[in-house]
Amino acid sequence: MDCDKTVHLIGQNRYNSRDSPWWMLQNIQDYVNKAPDGPALLSEPVKRRFPKDDSWVHWDGPRAYAETSSIAEIIQEVLQRHADGISFREYHAGPNLDGQMRDEGFDIDIHVDWKTGLILGGNAWNCGTWMDKMGESEKAGTKGIPGTPRDGAPIEITGLLKSALRWLDELSSRGRFPFQGVEAEGRSKRLEFCGYLHSLMANRDYSGRETTLDYIWRMG
Repeated sequence: MDCDKTVHLIGQNRYNSRDSPWWMLQNIQDYVNKAPDGPALLSEPVKRRFPKDDSWVHWDGPRAYAETSSIAEIIQEVLQRHADGISFREYHAGPNLDGQMRDEGFDIDIHVDWKTGLILGGNAWNCGTWMDKMGESEKAGTKGIPGTPRDGAPIEITGLLKSALRWLDELSSRGRFPFQGVEAEGRSKRLEFCGYLHSLMANRDYSGRETTLDYIWRMG
């Protein structure tokens, strides 16, 4: 999932955005559904910025862009990586990368709550999504505090996940997508796209009732 959020310096793009992969999947879905011969895009090969073994490599190193995956494989990887859980610290973390962010904000942790199907993650010190204004004023006491914290289960990510699952379930049932689901709960069981979608939809009321309070970030 080589979806960068910002270009910091030449070759030092940041990969701290939780919603970028899901917007990418939505864009692919729209293209496949609307463009002439759109489904052919799924088999197109693309070069990978990083190798498949998760090694960090410099943008102009010999291993950068050395491997390829099809668009369909990348879509599946986005889903499976989230199902497995994602945890890392930003490369080059520190004030030279972001002079406003607190140190804790550089730690990225994302996982699926299999009781609800919701994708959870983030922390109070990392903006994490397109709503990415970081506080900068020491005088006002906002330095290092995101203007709109997005830890928990941001609604747009939940909506994009539902859209992706519904689309992939339809494609898979017609034999137009080479995967049928993800390995869930520590890869202890197989969960087909339709089953994942059902779990998510069964917990779609995020109004603040007792069963959903854990997933809502509240200030004050």
